[in-house]
Amino acid sequence: MGTSKSYIPPTNGEWTKAKRAVTRMVNGSVSDGLPNAVRKYASAVKTDDSFAKEFSNVVSGLLGISRGIRVNGLDRTLEEYEKEYLIGKTSKEIWEELYDEYASGGSTKEESLASDALSKALKNLRIESLDDLVNFDQGHLLIELLACFASILFAFMYEEQIRNKKSPKQTADILNEVERYIRSIMFEKVDISQLKDNDFINISDSNVVKNTVDDAYNTMKEYYGEWN
Repeated sequence: MGTSKSYIPPTNGEWTKAKRAVTRMVNGSVSDGLPNAVRKYASAVKTDDSFAKEFSNVVSGLLGISRGIRVNGLDRTLEEYEKEYLIGKTSKEIWEELYDEYASGGSTKEESLASDALSKALKNLRIESLDDLVNFDQGHLLIELLACFASILFAFMYEEQIRNKKSPKQTADILNEVERYIRSIMFEKVDISQLKDNDFINISDSNVVKNTVDDAYNTMKEYYGEWN
């Protein structure tokens, strides 16, 4: 999902610094400029939590349902989440309903980006059914979701800016490099070990996910590792 033609990225404070860092990256060596561009981008996101907040809401809903089914059973969880209308439907029908609700667009740019991240994560992990979701390790899924969200949001903010300087293929290559770099940080450096079993039981409380998003962006902001 590239930058929306109707959306003007923020141009003040940390967002201005991030835009300049992306410009330097594009005009120079991508490999050399990429770490600083990602750090500045992470700093900017930290000053504006509207995207992260909506991502937390979307992710918390589906992860909460998944955990609830595992702990309390399907029917009780559907009742808890006010989805009694799904009781009695097949597993395939329930999955399709939940997927449509959480991973199929949204009425705002924030909701759409969050849904895109969820959809991409589920595809990457080949989660294609309710059973797949319930049985998948939630910690691994959460990291995958964070990696997808961070890279999709970067592309949303800066794809058009990069495309103004580079060809479509060069732009795609740069965004792929950014995604690989972000994923390496997420999977190698972001520590979710502080999340206890009780946190995952209560993961429908969006603060659990929101705090993890904050930790992930702090890690990107402070990471100074080498990038080749």
